[in-house]
Amino acid sequence: MIYIATTNIDKYKNISYQIRLLNPSLKIKTIVSFNIKPPDENGKNEKENCLIKAKCYYSIIKKAIISEDSGVYFDHLSIDLQPSSVIRNKNFDINSPIDYWRQYIIKNKINTGKIIKYYCIACKDKYFICKIIVPVTFNTDLLTPNPSITNFFNYLMIPKGYPALISNLTHQQKDDLYKQYYLPSLKKIFQNSGFK
Repeated sequence: MIYIATTNIDKYKNISYQIRLLNPSLKIKTIVSFNIKPPDENGKNEKENCLIKAKCYYSIIKKAIISEDSGVYFDHLSIDLQPSSVIRNKNFDINSPIDYWRQYIIKNKINTGKIIKYYCIACKDKYFICKIIVPVTFNTDLLTPNPSITNFFNYLMIPKGYPALISNLTHQQKDDLYKQYYLPSLKKIFQNSGFK
């Protein structure tokens, strides 16, 4: 059995789905019933934030748990112009994030970048981390009605080797994306942490 270190229902569903592709028989649970206050994600990067979440929740529930943190990076831009720095400094319009980032991408002539995602499994007082990199191209021409406010970059990115924005991928294409980029690294940390 493993718990997922998030109170975000969409993130919980997404991570659960990825784990089930890897191990359909593994029991997956939510931490919501524990009523734990989420930790301050004040790490310098996604790896540190992923570890902060794993340590916080594991220290309380003392059961195997997996955390995740991710960021979008633009190729050829300095760190202070990357989304994580802009968001941390609150230099963007939170009410209209897709419009803001669409204009940002156009203004800075950004064509390519990557999603960097970390997963951390905490169990038996040990921490196992993996890093996943998904190369993407940015497309500001494809407009999507009623986009999500929380996953807004999915409406601007096309994964390398795929025909559509992440938000528009078919169920099978998303499975293929997970199998290509996510599952090999997830499989390693599950094995290293003692899960079958």
